[in-house]
Amino acid sequence: VSNAATDKIQDFEILEGLKSLFGDATMIEISEFDESTAHQVFHSWLERDQRRLTSLQMEWLKPKLTPRVEYGIEMPTPLFLSLIYEFTYTWHSFDDNLDSGFEKAKTTKSAIKYLYARLSEKYGEVLFYRAMKYLKQAGGLSETELEDMLSADNEVLHSVFVHYLPPTDVFRLPGTLWIRIRNDMSKYLVEKNVDNVPVIYFYHRSFQDYDEFGRDDTRKVEVIRRAYYAGNVGHFLNLHDLPFEITSEKLIKMHRSSSLRVNRCLNRQQAYVKNIKGKDRIYNMRRINQLFMHMSDLCCEPWFLYDYNFISSYLHCYKISDLRASSWFYPTLRFLLTQYEACSFVLDKHPDNFAFDLSARLGSLVDILPEIIFKLFYQCLSHCALFMVENETPSPDLCMSKYVVGIVSTIGLDRDSGNLLVLLAEKLLSFHLEEFYLTSKIDEYELPSKEFTSLKYSESYICLYSTKHLLVMQCGQSKKCVLKLSIEDLIHVEFIKMGTLLVCSKGSKLVKVWDCLKETPIGQHPFDEAIIQCSTIKHDSGVVIKVTLETGITHYLLANVTKSNEENEVHFTHVGILKEKLGNDSILFNSETDVYYTEHQTSIYLYHFNRSENDHFKEIDNLPPMNGTVSLHNFFVNNKSDSALIWLTVDSAVILHSCGNHFNICGEYYAVCRTTGTFVGEFVCLINRSALEIYIFEWKCESGIHMYRLHARFQLDNKISHCVCNIGKSC
Repeated sequence: VSNAATDKIQDFEILEGLKSLFGDATMIEISEFDESTAHQVFHSWLERDQRRLTSLQMEWLKPKLTPRVEYGIEMPTPLFLSLIYEFTYTWHSFDDNLDSGFEKAKTTKSAIKYLYARLSEKYGEVLFYRAMKYLKQAGGLSETELEDMLSADNEVLHSVFVHYLPPTDVFRLPGTLWIRIRNDMSKYLVEKNVDNVPVIYFYHRSFQDYDEFGRDDTRKVEVIRRAYYAGNVGHFLNLHDLPFEITSEKLIKMHRSSSLRVNRCLNRQQAYVKNIKGKDRIYNMRRINQLFMHMSDLCCEPWFLYDYNFISSYLHCYKISDLRASSWFYPTLRFLLTQYEACSFVLDKHPDNFAFDLSARLGSLVDILPEIIFKLFYQCLSHCALFMVENETPSPDLCMSKYVVGIVSTIGLDRDSGNLLVLLAEKLLSFHLEEFYLTSKIDEYELPSKEFTSLKYSESYICLYSTKHLLVMQCGQSKKCVLKLSIEDLIHVEFIKMGTLLVCSKGSKLVKVWDCLKETPIGQHPFDEAIIQCSTIKHDSGVVIKVTLETGITHYLLANVTKSNEENEVHFTHVGILKEKLGNDSILFNSETDVYYTEHQTSIYLYHFNRSENDHFKEIDNLPPMNGTVSLHNFFVNNKSDSALIWLTVDSAVILHSCGNHFNICGEYYAVCRTTGTFVGEFVCLINRSALEIYIFEWKCESGIHMYRLHARFQLDNKISHCVCNIGKSC
């Protein structure tokens, strides 16, 4: 049963569920407070406590007892009424001015805020708020645990020990401070048993959900809480040997030092598992669950996931897939989690195999392992009863997930949503690679026909198309078709933004922009002659469109979409025109430059259509022979967008940077792996000529000088027909 006013009852169907369970049992409906009931309850409390308020004070209370809606919540709630009554204990008969904080307390949340503000004045802001935050973050703490964490928190100790410091051999927060806070909060705290430990926690969800402590405070509290249960692992603070840094000039002079070695007398955590002879292993669920809690919080790297003792115990209590880790941005951790995931089909059934399976996977990578993973590898070896015979060790399968889907027409990786899109003959598959869990979620969309061969995607929209047909689908929860068109000789489509799609067909004399949701065209740009080629490139405010006509003239347009009176409007701006072709092929380099080239030639022409007439053209020569297929590569460097062109020769991959210089990566490569969006950094992904290996190179350009190194290499079992990648995500 939900006791939060923000939960919609109809979403949970609580009453219907209870009726189905208890049949004809009598159920008494407890209605919301009306003004009469609120007054009756309030006066009954006054009578019980033999108290009386002045008529002026009753006037102050009147707005609080009146039924109303505050921020969509029906007021007053029983908890709000109880809090208001508690506040009246501080009133005196001679008071004639209302406290502004009390006046602002109009909801349960603001009443809790007022309560916390009063108690923080009494006990100190840092001490009180940190105590409440530790309770909230941990979902309840024993008094010993809470006092330990407060004693490990230097900011709390600084706020308490202003004029003197306790003895260095018992450097702790006085226990009486928490006892006083607990007594003043006794009405709102409850003792319960969690993981066989009696803990104190908030009895009402409104206190549990209250979170007005600030992100920085939350991070500091979470770091200490994790370090308390994890111990001296990774870069966690060693709380038992943590020195006390003195900030007060007075105390520095008194102790002749700004840092003291102290003993905080913290309780040490018991081992994750106890092996009792003749009995089953007993796991320290209190410790495991506290570390498992808030795994998605990025306040600090969860170093315990590199700890053999934690993971080997965790696997006996939970599954690998329960690790909510796919969105973490710690590269080393993400690599390790993929290794855990790859072992999951064995470890979920046989967790005792952890040391053997992980060491077998990491063995071939031992020379390049980060130090913290190497330590884990060494721990696995020391706990492993079996060892791989070195000469017979198979290469580990580095693939995180494999799926058999059938014959693939094309694939795409949507960088914004993190979805891998796979187009088959009769259906579209969407793999949610950015789901909260490591294991991918898959959506299937049945297609009305087998005619679609290509796809484009943007936010929640997917466009499937061929030379004659076009279908736009809105994905997510709705999963519906929003636009379907039949167009002869369709040559190009591109999403602009806000569900608008640019459509161009060969032989037509105009480009159109459609509002997909409304299934109507919202704008078009006409030309004097028929169109034979069309391409686009993304721009900050829309897309740059390049249109070549039958006469050989090429036009460059900027199209952007704006909102006006809740309607999408498209605006076209003519930014350039080229009256003669500079090569047989061309590719838009960026939103200001077009590149023309001819296969087997050793020079290219840059056409800067946004520049003045005298600065339109630039030739770059002495290049390796051009291939018929040139790829565009976008990336971010120092928060700025940059680009490069890539093509393949017989014995190398050629990368031409926007600075005008080029370099070769030697090797026999079959294809350049298609990139999605823009990389954060300078990386290039290449497939070798046998199509059985993928190489990822990292490179940088400094003052026109290019340097590169091999970042990763993957050996595959089968040949590749389609490939898209994003560093950190590859398929």
